[in-house]
Amino acid sequence: MMIRNLTLSLALLAVSSVAYSAGDGNKPAHRFYSLEPGNDSTARGIEYTIETMRSGNTEIITLNLRNTRHTPYQPLKAGLKLGIDTYMDSYPEWYGKFFPTLAVCEPDHFYGYMQSPEGKVKAVVSADPIASWSLDYNMGYPDWTQENRWFYGHRIECLNLDMLCRGPLPDHNPLLWKLEPGERRSWTVKIMDLDAPDSFEEAVYRNTGAPVLAMERTSCSPGDSLEIKVWGSAPRMTVDGNVIGLQKVDDSLWRGIYRATDPGVKAISVCDGVRQAHGTVVVRYPWNTTMRLAREAVVRYRQKPTSHVESWYGFHTAFDAARIMPEPGIDSVINRRFDMVVDKIFDREKGAPYKFHWRIQNVSSTIGMLADRYLAFGNPADLDLGERMARYVMDCQREDGAYMNGYTDYTSVIYPAKSMLEFADAERVAGRKKQAARIEAS
Repeated sequence: MMIRNLTLSLALLAVSSVAYSAGDGNKPAHRFYSLEPGNDSTARGIEYTIETMRSGNTEIITLNLRNTRHTPYQPLKAGLKLGIDTYMDSYPEWYGKFFPTLAVCEPDHFYGYMQSPEGKVKAVVSADPIASWSLDYNMGYPDWTQENRWFYGHRIECLNLDMLCRGPLPDHNPLLWKLEPGERRSWTVKIMDLDAPDSFEEAVYRNTGAPVLAMERTSCSPGDSLEIKVWGSAPRMTVDGNVIGLQKVDDSLWRGIYRATDPGVKAISVCDGVRQAHGTVVVRYPWNTTMRLAREAVVRYRQKPTSHVESWYGFHTAFDAARIMPEPGIDSVINRRFDMVVDKIFDREKGAPYKFHWRIQNVSSTIGMLADRYLAFGNPADLDLGERMARYVMDCQREDGAYMNGYTDYTSVIYPAKSMLEFADAERVAGRKKQAARIEAS
């Protein structure tokens, strides 16, 4: 299939079309897009072709660009909107949709994959450098406080390969952000249907010639030994600047051992001829260091009373830290802040929110925080308030036990049942077995 664009009208059609449409049969509707300053998406003076073909389990897409302008073409970003269906909107249809799971831009190639809930995997690779990648999200709802401003939703409409991108970008991304007058450039992308995720790293190596890291674990503790495998022909690897010896274990598979010492994020660098790749391994700090820093962050990044519980999630960790390693000074500050948030959002007598009544996850998550706070400080008033809020959540349950936001099933939205059962466990710790049993039975 070849799509040609030599006119403005076709350019406008191509860059404004939604990329998750199915196309014809097994050929997805991959689209060229361009975004220049001022939200200009017309790509005037830019000629392009998109050529696709299929060979076995692989679709091969080639994008060709030519700048016919008298000035450099310097878009904010431009490239391909992949026509793979990523829009997870309803059950059970979303089982067959593909989630963009991994995307990595290396200096001279690109690799990533998409996976569906039913387990199908599509690898996306290119032996050509690709500047960046991005996702298109659905429009959510308007910001009523400002004119012409919208919040995006969290459903993914498509994965974009930004062949050109102005940045700023991570250091390992290639610097590709313009075409000079008359300049031509081509990129070839392969989309491969894989039988299993285990074959992904080898597929990337076979189709790019670039070294590929394969790790069962990407974090460890000081003193641990971590196995790092590399697909390549004659790879050389360093971790945090230190050379790691590699032994050949198969035709194109190598193995090295990294022995962790001090905590921190360690950079992995692999070279194989002119090709290179990167990765990271995290050597974990002791758990008490992590908890201490997390509690401090709850104070530094103030938890806020808003329409969304994500704005005061941090209290979970803060109260866990107070239970395990109490520090009266900072714990009292956090307690006062939590009481302020609760007072702003909830009617303590009724256990109900003042606003956004349909967001039952705000209520259930706060019930979990009250359980954490009780276990840290032992104040039965937290359980009394939690019981009133639990009644509110149980009143939102359907006959089969599902937690409902009006007519929408919210059982899997931050998992209200998990918070309810955490609270029931706290009730049992307090000897309130009857109250715990009532919540568990719901």
